[in-house]
Amino acid sequence: MQEAHLDLTSLRCPRCAGQLVLRVMSEERGRSVMLTLDTACIACGVSPWSEPDERTLVFTPGASIEGEKASPDAETRLAAAQARIDGLLRRIDALENNLAAAQRNLQRARQSDVEGGLREEISHLEGQLAEARAEVRRAEEATRGQVASGKRLIEIE
Repeated sequence: MQEAHLDLTSLRCPRCAGQLVLRVMSEERGRSVMLTLDTACIACGVSPWSEPDERTLVFTPGASIEGEKASPDAETRLAAAQARIDGLLRRIDALENNLAAAQRNLQRARQSDVEGGLREEISHLEGQLAEARAEVRRAEEATRGQVASGKRLIEIE
């Protein structure tokens, strides 16, 4: 299957305002040529519409247009079904990529929340440690030297 993109200049993606392209995919199936047309956003990578906009056309040399419309044969229906499956597989790939990106973003958010909590706890513990060291220094100073007015002697057991 071959694929080509045609840029659309006046249409924009309704989700992200990115540029839209018309994708044309062609495939030879026996004597027929099957064309599949749809739109996709360059930024999103998928069709921006809530409903799929994929269309499939089958050209068979020598077949009349009216005959194709009135009674499509099994090969034509099979080709259209395969084109629909291919489109759905592309959509699945895009959705899997979006899901993986969302999970990575969630993991980063969780890590930053945990990191923030740990930094806060470290800061709190550092403050308590500084207070404890200051208290030890005051206690050591109180046990040394002469007893002066305003200073009490600490009794040691």
